[in-house]
Amino acid sequence: MTKPVLLLDMDGPLADFDGALWNWVQRMQIPMDITSLIDVKRQYFMTENMVDHNDRVKTRYMLDKSSFFRTLPITMGAREGVQDLMVHFDVWVCTKPLDTNPTCRDDKMWWISQYFPELYSKVIMTPKKSLVHGDILLDDAPDLICVSDARWTPVVFTDTFNGAHSKWGHLPFWSWSDPIDILLKIYYEKESNA
Repeated sequence: MTKPVLLLDMDGPLADFDGALWNWVQRMQIPMDITSLIDVKRQYFMTENMVDHNDRVKTRYMLDKSSFFRTLPITMGAREGVQDLMVHFDVWVCTKPLDTNPTCRDDKMWWISQYFPELYSKVIMTPKKSLVHGDILLDDAPDLICVSDARWTPVVFTDTFNGAHSKWGHLPFWSWSDPIDILLKIYYEKESNA
């Protein structure tokens, strides 16, 4: 029997993009209007919480520097979580490259080779994830405009910015600490309604 295809976003579910950015902002002592990464007022883009426009520009420049994506730490629970997912799903990494970063694509591939070598040959980089076929997209910030065109069901990877209060609040949520049965149920419900 063929396993359902699960498309897994890289930044957020696998690589702790926000944690790395928060640590950099703290090291640079950039003033923020929030006090922690889990502050309930946090917006999707951390730069929106920076008091000074020049600090936003500086942070954007840092994100666009070569090798930024090589430095990202792994998201807690991802290593074991991916192994568990692979038992039930055909897992593919589906990530959108940051076009303003000249080495983003190569750096993301290097990162996958270091932390998830079993997925190295299963990476899809695309500017529009709705073009990719799959059953579920697990993403911390799925593009809501693309959702209606996609063949996959969006599932939001739980993070501090995307809860019930966010624009993704109407979608199903899942995190590494949740049972895989939730994802399987979402898949089977989609199949039964098809």
